[in-house]
Amino acid sequence: MKQHFLIITLLCTIFTLSAKADKMPLPVKTYSSFIKVLGGGKYDIGVSIVKAHDNGYVIAGRSVGTSGNMDMSLWKVDENGNVKWNYKFGDSETEEVYDIIQTKDGGYITVGSSDSYGLSVDLKDTWVVKISAQGKLIWRQTYGDENSIEEGTCISETEDGGFIIGGKIISLTQEDPSGDAFVLKIDNKGIQEWRKTYGGAKNDEAVGILPVDGGYTVIGNTESSGKGKWDVWMFNIDLKGTTKWERTYGGGDTEKANEFVQTEDGGFVFVGYSYTFAEASLDCWVVKTDKDGQQMWHKSFGGLSYDEGNGITATKDGGFAITGYTEVWVPDEYGDNTSLEGFNTLLIKIDSKGQKQWEKSIGGVKEQRGNSLVEAKNGDFIIVGSKQTSDQNNFGVLLIRTNSNGSI
Repeated sequence: MKQHFLIITLLCTIFTLSAKADKMPLPVKTYSSFIKVLGGGKYDIGVSIVKAHDNGYVIAGRSVGTSGNMDMSLWKVDENGNVKWNYKFGDSETEEVYDIIQTKDGGYITVGSSDSYGLSVDLKDTWVVKISAQGKLIWRQTYGDENSIEEGTCISETEDGGFIIGGKIISLTQEDPSGDAFVLKIDNKGIQEWRKTYGGAKNDEAVGILPVDGGYTVIGNTESSGKGKWDVWMFNIDLKGTTKWERTYGGGDTEKANEFVQTEDGGFVFVGYSYTFAEASLDCWVVKTDKDGQQMWHKSFGGLSYDEGNGITATKDGGFAITGYTEVWVPDEYGDNTSLEGFNTLLIKIDSKGQKQWEKSIGGVKEQRGNSLVEAKNGDFIIVGSKQTSDQNNFGVLLIRTNSNGSI
C-alpha cells in the first residue's frame, strides 16, 4: 500500500512539473546588433522590408542591372543580416519597386513600375511581380496604356486572395497633364478586375492602401484640396472603388505622407513630413486618426534642420517605431552647417498617444537614410534603406539591426 502511495505521489509531481513547464514562456533569442551594406557597387537602395515566412527578412529595392539601367532587386537575409539569396528582375529599360508584402500562399508580391515590359518603351507602367518563398518568379504583369505614365506604389492582399494596388498616373492626352491617384484590383493570377482614378484639377497620388471592413482605406497626398501647397489625403472606398469619405491633413505650407498602418482601435497612424508644423525647416510628422479618418492627434519630431519619416511599424507594446533621416546640424557663427556627417538614419519610438519614448540618429560620414522597418520577435528593430559609399554617386543597401531601445 505504501509503495502504491509513493508511485501515485511521484506521478502527481511529474504531472505538476510538466504543467508548469508548459506554462513557462520560451526564452527569447538574442542577436547582435549590426550595420551592414549590401551591394554598393554602383546604385543599390533598399526600399521595403518584410518578415520572411520562415526566418529572416526579405528586402525589395533597386540595383543597376547588366544592361546598365535600374532593375528591381530582392534580397533574403537571415536574422544576422547574412544574404541567403539575391535576384534581379528587369530588362533593357528601367524597373523600380516601391512595396513588397507577404502572401498567404507562402510567397511574396511586389509593386512598382517598368519601362521594359509595358505597352510603350520609356513610358512607365505599373508592374507587379509575384515570387515564391525562394525568390523565384511565379508571374509578372504590367498595367497601363500608351497614353499615360503610371507607377504602382503600394499593395495589400484582399480577403478573396487577390490584391489591391494604389499608385499615381499622369495622362498624356491632357493639354496640361497633372497626376491622379489610382486604385487597381487584381485577382491572384494578376488579372485586372477593376480600376478607378481619384483626384482633382492638380496633382494627387496614393502611397498606401489597406483593406478595411467593407472596402479599402487609401493614404496619399494632394495639391487639389486641403489648406496648403501639398496636404496629406486619406479616403475610403467600398469593394468596387466608390468613394465613401475623404479627409485632408495639413496647414498653410507643405505636408506629405509616406506610409501608414492600422491601429488596434481600427484607426490609422501615418508618417511623413511637415513644413507647417516644423520647429524650423522640415520635421518628421506623425498623425493619428480614428477609423473614419478624423484626426485625433499630431506630433512633429526634429530639430533645426531636415527630418523626415519614411517608414512606420506598429510595435508589440501598442506604440509605433518610425524610421527616416535626420540632417546632422553643427552650425558655425553665421548659422551655416559645418557637419561632415550629412544625413543619418532616424529611428524614433513613440507610445500610443504619440509621446516620444526615445530617438536615435544612426550613421557617420556621408549619407544614410532609413526607408522601411519591422520589429523582430524579440523586440529588436530591423531597418532597411540606403547608404552612400565610396563616392557621392555610389550607394549600397543599408541594413541595420538595433536592440529594442534603438541602440547598436
